[in-house]
Formats: sequence, C-alpha cells, structure tokens
Amino acid sequence: MVLENGGITEGNTVVVVPDKVTTIKYAAFWYEHLTSITLPKSLVELESEAFGGSTIQTVYYKGSETDRASINGLDENENLKNATWVYNYTGD
Repeated sequence: MVLENGGITEGNTVVVVPDKVTTIKYAAFWYEHLTSITLPKSLVELESEAFGGSTIQTVYYKGSETDRASINGLDENENLKNATWVYNYTGD
C-alpha cells in the first residue's frame, strides 16, 4: 500500500500510518504540523521530502532500530530522521 499527498491528517497533530503501508510518497506530509507519527514495520521506502517542513517531534515505530536502518530514503527526510524514535511500539 502506498500513501501519497496527505489526506489522513485532516488537521490532526498525531497520525497513525496504517500497518500495510510500504511507501510514503514525495511530499505526502508536506508542511503538516504533526507532533508525532506512528510508522508501521512494513514501511520500506520514504520518498524525498515525504515529511518536508513538518514539525514531527516523536516517531513511534513498530519495528526495531535494525528495521529502521532498512527504510530507503530516511536520510532524505531530515526532520523525521532527527526526531525522537520509539522502537518496537505496540500501541495505537
């Protein structure tokens, strides 16, 4: 499943990306005012600037730190990369 051009935020500052999402497209969360996001372990690709201009502070990741290393494009999403990451997250 591919997520593109936002739509799931609808003004929320906390977003949970569905578990079956594998790719988040370019500018999907462009300048969204998010404080936190939950990412599924299934995520394998972040296109450049998927979170460009966003204000994410915390990433709740359902995978491990090792799994995170295999997400393609994380280096091209500095604000997400530099947020605080919580690994093996099991909440919603």
